[in-house]
Amino acid sequence: MEVMHPTEDHLQAACVAWFNKTYPHLRGCLFAVPNGGLRDKVTQARLIKSGLMPGVPDLILIGDPDIVTGK
Repeated sequence: MEVMHPTEDHLQAACVAWFNKTYPHLRGCLFAVPNGGLRDKVTQARLIKSGLMPGVPDLILIGDPDIVTGK
């Protein structure tokens, strides 16, 4: 029997769902940055001009650290 491994997209969606359920008051502070994937050369050039950066994390969490940690 072949074991199904979740895709990166599924793992990322699960992380966001968990975060939003655990920290509903911070909904919208954790978001995805579409920084990967296959694109045609014209789209890739446009994205690079608009700030595409290799190695940037797929998920970004913004906000006051004291709110996130409850301090």
